[in-house]
Amino acid sequence: MIQLKDRMQAPNIPPLLSTGGYHDDFLASLANAFNSQIVKCHDYTKFVVRSIDYINKIHNDCFYTMHDSAHHTRINSAGKIDQSKKIRQKFFSLKDDLYPYMLVNMRSGASFIRVDSKDSYTRISGTPIGLSFAWGLARYQDYFTSTTQLKDAAVHGDNSGIDISVGDIYGGEYKNKAGVSMPPNMIASAFGKLQHKTPEEIAQVNKNDVCRSMMIMVSVNILIFSKMIAQRENLKHIVWIGSHIDVLEYYEMLEFGAENIYFPGNPARLIFPTYGAFLAALGLLIASNDGEPVTEQKEEKEEI
Repeated sequence: MIQLKDRMQAPNIPPLLSTGGYHDDFLASLANAFNSQIVKCHDYTKFVVRSIDYINKIHNDCFYTMHDSAHHTRINSAGKIDQSKKIRQKFFSLKDDLYPYMLVNMRSGASFIRVDSKDSYTRISGTPIGLSFAWGLARYQDYFTSTTQLKDAAVHGDNSGIDISVGDIYGGEYKNKAGVSMPPNMIASAFGKLQHKTPEEIAQVNKNDVCRSMMIMVSVNILIFSKMIAQRENLKHIVWIGSHIDVLEYYEMLEFGAENIYFPGNPARLIFPTYGAFLAALGLLIASNDGEPVTEQKEEKEEI
């Protein structure tokens, strides 16, 4: 161990390349441990797109869905998530049917990116309502110290005491003469039930329930944006990436939600990358191995 530590702190350790940028304290401790420096490679989308292209070509498990799941919970429903049955993933690759697709990056806000090839992609639109929005609100309330705690809380929370449902408004299922119907547990207003609570009642609200409501609000809005933009761009596949929501219970609900958000003429399918947490790092390695510049190049000033 002493020899390993000495080697880690040798003076000739090269800079450590990072595709992140949101965990400066961790990066600083890593640089200190290796007696090196961190170089941030900010072209995150380039690396993700490159790695998806690579994995899709050489492997058969680039993506997954939960089509074989034994149950479905609606993403925009009040109540608790049914965790009584195990969620089953179905792995696959799209091979020659990959392009074009839409990449939805939800690390901070949400960016909607049209990808036509491994070297051609365009940011189409975006929204500031993303997963860092939910994490920021949780930190503001001093609920948790890590996103892992936030995700676990959201899975176990019950938002029926936080959100107003269709049943709260109409007394049950809503139907009209035009054939429109909404189930009684569909969310009509996120956080709507908190507006009339006293300060004492607010203090008693369970933080897990709040986190479930926040994650639903963010996820449903991004899902609707995803389907609308996919229709406009005539894209068949929507690929979501975002580390704050990578839990199967939410992915399953989102997939089912995407199938039930109807936009005429566009059956865009929501799919998830199997190696989502490592896509940028793998893309950085691929680009570096191909001899491409992976860090920002600074222009040298000519001496006079």
